[in-house]
Amino acid sequence: MVMNQKARKMIAVYCERINLNSCENCGSTFGIAPAHFENRRFYHTVEELADPKNWVCLCLKCHISCESNKEKTEELFGRLRP
Repeated sequence: MVMNQKARKMIAVYCERINLNSCENCGSTFGIAPAHFENRRFYHTVEELADPKNWVCLCLKCHISCESNKEKTEELFGRLRP
């Protein structure tokens, strides 16, 4: 939990720096949050968890739709983090 809190702060700084404030998939600004490629417990360090290669910024709707669908997650990351 502490690792996730630290990573979220690092992600917020990164997003602010590059002006990332909407869903990278659909452009919505509702319920924006990082969606990780793997389950968060897969990552062993704060740096891995906060690395932009390992997450995309998604709205709530897109986050939910890819969270339970590994194929959709792989397609999304393949398109947004080639």
